[in-house]
Amino acid sequence: MNNATASSALYGNHGNPVVAEKTPSEFVFKAETQDKPKAATESNNDPAAVLYGGEPRQVPKEAEPRNETPEQAKERVEENLYGQGEIAELPIPDEIKAERDADQARKLYSPQVTYSKVIPDAIFEGDVEIAKMPANMQRAVVAEVREMAQDLGMTTDDVQVLRSVGLHCDTNPANEATRQAWRAEATQRLTAIYGAGADVAYQDAMKFVQRDSRFSKALAHGGRGDHPDAVVLFAKLAQQAKSKGRLK
Repeated sequence: MNNATASSALYGNHGNPVVAEKTPSEFVFKAETQDKPKAATESNNDPAAVLYGGEPRQVPKEAEPRNETPEQAKERVEENLYGQGEIAELPIPDEIKAERDADQARKLYSPQVTYSKVIPDAIFEGDVEIAKMPANMQRAVVAEVREMAQDLGMTTDDVQVLRSVGLHCDTNPANEATRQAWRAEATQRLTAIYGAGADVAYQDAMKFVQRDSRFSKALAHGGRGDHPDAVVLFAKLAQQAKSKGRLK
């Protein structure tokens, strides 16, 4: 996989963005062109999808906790990312870049440190296709996935939820019957949480994930966006963003 292919996979111009069903009572993240389910043994070549999991071999066992200060942790992570030469420069949507530049807290609490354990440096380890990418591109993709998690206001637990959803979808590709069942369960769960405001919560979630087309495209793979855990999580994240004025 060359630089152009890798960039296309993360930011690409392939496929159509995720869109909502017009019927608000069906809580579903659906691609305009339905993706063909992947076999469980198929290599996952989409770097953006690492946020949602993959084959177990892609997630190495975490090292024992380190006895270090936050500043030491920051220096260690940055050394891992930048210590072997500059990472590749990847294109970022203008709106997302502007938000990042205006986020003062981001300068104090680097996503590269916050998500270093749930999105580890070696997250691509064992993936033959990803291993073909230049080292600076691999580091750039890992760094950007962490930045995207911060864009969404995710906690490390939120990332773990999505990685669990992704692992399930990769090893058990959802057919249409499964997706229909997930949509029904998502409807019930959102109604239980938001009551009469469930439709609004769902629409807010849709608007939120579609702010970054790279993220919404990743949700189209393997039914990730239909999974009730994902739908409920995005509804929560959207409400958080709305309360902070980040979602109109």
